[in-house]
Amino acid sequence: MHLGDKHVFAPEDTRAFAMYGVGAGTWLMMGDPVGPREDWPQVIDGLASEARAAGARLAGYKVGPASEDIWRAAGFAVSPLGSEASVAAADFTLNAPARRELRRKCRAADKAGMVVRVHPPGGAPLAEMGSVADAWRDSKSGRELTFSMGHWAPDSPRDT
Repeated sequence: MHLGDKHVFAPEDTRAFAMYGVGAGTWLMMGDPVGPREDWPQVIDGLASEARAAGARLAGYKVGPASEDIWRAAGFAVSPLGSEASVAAADFTLNAPARRELRRKCRAADKAGMVVRVHPPGGAPLAEMGSVADAWRDSKSGRELTFSMGHWAPDSPRDT
């Protein structure tokens, strides 16, 4: 879904495209290009050329192992910034010794009155969630991190 906070680069001679944000002299490409991998070099090289022509530089964010060699071949350094994980919820427990710190944080959240509610698709209280989103945004200097985290847009089309 295109929410207007990103640009789309789709060279005519390829079947691939990339999404990127612009700020502070950098064009930041989000993830790997979309489309056949054999077209990715043209997307990365083309977007880098467009950025240079605009007086900016290109960088990649959340690009995967499948494109590392392409970025390197284009002259970019590839550095991991973090990692992602998935948890099998049915098998997860806080009782393991390695989760001592997590248990402590959960107790602190309980003590602070934190509540977690799970709603069925389409059943979330949007008005209440809007005030929470506003408070969170205001605590972060009034700016949402829309590029990597998305943004509060209850009126956007969504699957329900």
